[in-house]
Amino acid sequence: MVTGEVREGYELWRPNREKASSVTTKAVMTLLLLGTAGLTLVITIGGLSLLEGGAGMAFVCFVFVALYVLFAIRVFQWSRGVLPVSAAVSILLLIFAAVAAGSWFARDKSGFDEALLPVPVLGTLL
Repeated sequence: MVTGEVREGYELWRPNREKASSVTTKAVMTLLLLGTAGLTLVITIGGLSLLEGGAGMAFVCFVFVALYVLFAIRVFQWSRGVLPVSAAVSILLLIFAAVAAGSWFARDKSGFDEALLPVPVLGTLL
């Protein structure tokens, strides 16, 4: 018999997936991941003209957005192992945001270029 194959007369049952707490956690995590993807997309598009790395950094930001959408889809499908990976990517994104947030608030002086969104809004969103 092949591993992972269900034998005739047996049923594969996952009781934790039916619990209200598990369903709620799945829904909350999916919404959080989609919200993070949306917020990252807004920040990237809003500050695209001022990105230090230009097109390369924009590509990295869009990869983060795609990863978060993929993670949300996989969490919604009850895929194993996605939550720890998404937590690790979230920590990486948090480090980038923590480094970048201070510089957005320092752009309120004259002589700086303006972004698509106002700079204080971008700094607050970060």
